[in-house]
Amino acid sequence: MKILAWFGDGRLEFLLIIFGAILSIILLIKFFLIKYGKKWFAFLKSVFFSMLDGFIRNEDVRRILNKHPRFFTFVKHRLSRKNFSGLTLTLLSIALIYFAISFAGVLFDVMNTQIIKDTDIHIASLLFSFRNVILTKLFLSITLLGSVIMVVPATIVFCAILVIWKKKEYLLPFGVTIIGSEAANFLIKLWIDRPRPDVAFYIEKSSAFPSAHALTSIALYGFIAYFFIANAKKWKVKLNIFFSFLILSLLIGFSRLYLGVHFFTDVWGGYLLGLCWFIIGIMILKYHYFRRGEATAIHLSRKAKIRSVCLVIIFLIFFVFQISLYQPEYNILGQANVKQIDYLSQDIFERFKLPKYTETLTGISQEPISIVLSARDDESLVRDFESAGWQAAAPINFSTAVDMGYAALLNKSYDSAPMTPSFWNAEVHDFGFEKSTAADSVRSRHHARFWKTNLRTRDGKSIYVGTVSLDVGIKWALVHRIDPNIDGDRDLLFNDLSAANEIVDSKKEKLVEPFLGKNFVGDMFFTDGSVYLLELK
Repeated sequence: MKILAWFGDGRLEFLLIIFGAILSIILLIKFFLIKYGKKWFAFLKSVFFSMLDGFIRNEDVRRILNKHPRFFTFVKHRLSRKNFSGLTLTLLSIALIYFAISFAGVLFDVMNTQIIKDTDIHIASLLFSFRNVILTKLFLSITLLGSVIMVVPATIVFCAILVIWKKKEYLLPFGVTIIGSEAANFLIKLWIDRPRPDVAFYIEKSSAFPSAHALTSIALYGFIAYFFIANAKKWKVKLNIFFSFLILSLLIGFSRLYLGVHFFTDVWGGYLLGLCWFIIGIMILKYHYFRRGEATAIHLSRKAKIRSVCLVIIFLIFFVFQISLYQPEYNILGQANVKQIDYLSQDIFERFKLPKYTETLTGISQEPISIVLSARDDESLVRDFESAGWQAAAPINFSTAVDMGYAALLNKSYDSAPMTPSFWNAEVHDFGFEKSTAADSVRSRHHARFWKTNLRTRDGKSIYVGTVSLDVGIKWALVHRIDPNIDGDRDLLFNDLSAANEIVDSKKEKLVEPFLGKNFVGDMFFTDGSVYLLELK
């Protein structure tokens, strides 16, 4: 299995802090909208119509209006509130065209843009590094809400509620939204046939793009939320329903990313496609009301309320029951075929088609691999580095992040400060090591990042590849600035391991041609392109 040493036990805590921060922002926005939203919207509406009235009264504008009466009559009709083909259809059409074009753009990128594909792979790998048993169970439960096994009963329950509440006019728009979105999703999946991420937690046999779960979170739960918002009387209730739907939709989408069964663009594409069909459903509903008259207020009898509550309770019980039964076909990760090598040489990169460079989040090449070594196992590797004076980096969590920020602010030492992720072969590094400089400050430190490969020597040692660099300061108050001479730290690590008598055999070979490059934050570096090949004790 892939070793996640650099995140350690802090993964759950770190993600919970992020979720808490996002949730706090959403709730803060909701609070201000509940308290001041009506006043703000009324003010903006007043300003807009005052500006529009003044614009129309302008003599130059009136002259243009009189010169082109047919065109502006057409525009006036498109902005009329008296008929469906007026403002209602105009706004809904603009929204539909916008989301359709956005979806087409994502579709094009998924099919043709390599940088988007690379970014998708790296995001999937990064989220895999945060995978935690507790969060995995949580998101397995959440993701069920977007699966067929829950979508069908949710659809049936909502249709039954529409009948009980005497709102049958919603049935056709709702049916078109659900059937249309699912049919479009099915056909696009067949056409694109995008494979699932390699880090998928469980096996999904359908195509990845677009995400049916993300689509369902908008088409199904979005339509349900719209129904209750449209029929709610209080502003506060409307906002509570909207933000509850928003959080549910985001959780369903993120569950697909966290479980590794979708790429980011799959989820984003699912949201956009769901919005397209959601708007089509609303168009049908609005057309009905313009033809038959506005909706009547809901007056539920006691019996209707009891039936509705019972249906919701039955749905929730069924959901909990399905959680207890849910056992997907798990994907066994890290079982790539182990490949044996006779001796360490830089030609392993050509022979086994391994990347020679690390990568940014978007897949752009940056520093070349500068160290290749063999060690008995992961624990032995850590001990060898600690013996040479290189400390294993602390896991990223809230406390270590705060400690690092405090040390950086006061220019203090932090020998095992957490490290930012780096990518090689579309994977986050497995091990991080660091060594203090003479400045004895977290702002300046030697960094080494290593990845475990599926290569083994004849005597059973594992092969690791890595890069080394020197932090010389902090830029943007967020990331470190590196020393351009990355070869200097490559040599430093070699000398430290040699001095600690941890190297059994070593050689230095040319891996790439000398070049000048940039890392992911734009720092320049230069290298002679050589790589150390080391056999550790």
